[in-house]
Amino acid sequence: MPLSDLRPAWWAATLLAGALGCAAASDPLFGARPTPPVSPRTWVQPPYPQALVVTESLPQETRPAPAPAPAPDTPAPQPGEAPPSDPPTADDVPVTAPAVEAPAADPDPVDLERGRNEATFEDSYLRQKERLFAANAGRWIAIVDGRLLPVDARGRVAPAAEFGECLAAADSVNPNALHRFVFRVGEEGDVVYPDPLASARAMVGMGLKLQLGIATTFDPAASAVMWTRAGKSRRFAVERDQIELRLADPAGRQFAAIHLADSSSFSGFLLLEPTLADLLDAERFEIPGRVVLKHGEQLRELRRSRLRVQVAELELDEPVPAAIWID
Repeated sequence: MPLSDLRPAWWAATLLAGALGCAAASDPLFGARPTPPVSPRTWVQPPYPQALVVTESLPQETRPAPAPAPAPDTPAPQPGEAPPSDPPTADDVPVTAPAVEAPAADPDPVDLERGRNEATFEDSYLRQKERLFAANAGRWIAIVDGRLLPVDARGRVAPAAEFGECLAAADSVNPNALHRFVFRVGEEGDVVYPDPLASARAMVGMGLKLQLGIATTFDPAASAVMWTRAGKSRRFAVERDQIELRLADPAGRQFAAIHLADSSSFSGFLLLEPTLADLLDAERFEIPGRVVLKHGEQLRELRRSRLRVQVAELELDEPVPAAIWID
């Protein structure tokens, strides 16, 4: 059958089906159709293009809280640099016990008496030095317990003509004084000596030999030194560049055999270690002032004192100035 003959039948069938559908929808046998229940999640078919619409919110993941921003006054750490640590609090600071200071050492009693006598020398003696020197140059004077001695009947300073007389006046005030100044008027003050033998700590110098009239000769073959005075002589064996000389305190109460270098270039009298000087009560016969040893640009300060040189073969027993090393 040709296609053109079928078209009227197809249209007739279509119209019949539409009529039957409308009648069925209103047919009382079927009644009204109930509305289907609406679920919480409803899918709506929109016109093209299709899109999914969700009426119930889906559960969301909780986002992490953002990191706190650094304080305005704290610089950001540079790459490769450790972040700054928090400032310590009072609980972080360790508690330490307060430092305990060591008790001060007791002052040396000799230094205490020396300080008192030095004050008298500066405050009392130097004020009347010119008057004393004009009439008493070379006479003996002592400072003991902060007092100038000897004194006359009116209490004025009266230097003694003899060394023994000056010692007697000092002993009458305090025979057990730990420190005293005993000196000739005019010899006080500082003296400077060259020190050619910087390594030698004990020497006898040319000052002693010139004052006592001693001539010296050295015998290298016998390793000995000869002292000659007023036609008399004494031979000293040289051991390790030193000779043995007998020394005593000026009062002649203490004595010791001391090994010293016999120097022809040291212009002083005697140079001794403090331990040896203590054995001879050198602190009880000090001379006010300092000995300055000059070795090149180096200066060394020593104390001044007085000791007695004793050489029986030369009939020698005389007090001479001495330089004492300071500990």
